[in-house]
Amino acid sequence: MVQPLLRVPRPGLGALARSPVATQAFQAGERAFGIQFHLEVTPEMARVWAQVPEYRAYLAEALDPERADAFLAELQTRAEELHPTARRLFGNWLKLAGDTA
Repeated sequence: MVQPLLRVPRPGLGALARSPVATQAFQAGERAFGIQFHLEVTPEMARVWAQVPEYRAYLAEALDPERADAFLAELQTRAEELHPTARRLFGNWLKLAGDTA
């Protein structure tokens, strides 16, 4: 079952991004970050995930059933917008990780 992080898990962690249903990103200290979204998602990945009953149920619960289908359709047309941001986020993370190695 999908278990979203509804709030930052403990005091002292800073929420960096929230959606209407959950905390999407948080920070602990200078170099520890948590995210629970998928900037790297492709329309094909989303279609496969939507076939998993638990994921489909969570999507319908989070957005409502009609908006869930609209979300998947919009992802089809806008997925390429996410990829530059994903590359930047993951590249920055790798750089930070390398700076501490």
